[in-house]
Formats: sequence, structure tokens, C-alpha cells
Amino acid sequence: MKKLCIIAFILFIFILGLKMGETSHSPNGILENEKDKFETEITTPNNGYIPKALQPEENVVNKTAHKIDRMIDQVVEKMKSILKKL
Repeated sequence: MKKLCIIAFILFIFILGLKMGETSHSPNGILENEKDKFETEITTPNNGYIPKALQPEENVVNKTAHKIDRMIDQVVEKMKSILKKL
């Protein structure tokens, strides 16, 4: 009986993991839907496709990433200048 409960529990966890991995409501699902729409648009003959100009929203994460990127560039430039002096 104990083995049966363990097997049922493992099966339950497996099915739960599969449900969590579905692409219906996840960002992957949204990406897949947009990709399918795009492929339909560009494969239609003479459709006059006009590409969208998508820009990411400027938010805290993007600002922080840009600051870190600038800091890394500054450190690399200083290291280059130190190496050139040697």
C-alpha cells in the first residue's frame, strides 16, 4: 500500500509538472501565437506586410541593466589603458 501511494504521488507530481509546462497561458504560448500570426502574414502573397517597430518598455530592470553595462564598459576600458601602459 505504501508503494502504491508513493507511485501515485510521483505520478501526481509528474502530471502537475506537465500542466505547469503548458504553453497556453505562459509567455512561451504568447510568443508561439505571435510567431504563428507573423508567419501567416509574411507567407500570404501580395499582402503588403509592414513590420512593427517594437521597443521594450523602459523600466527599473532595463535602467539597472544599462547602468551595469556602462560600469562593465568603464572597467574594461580602464583595464585596457592599464595594460597599454605596461
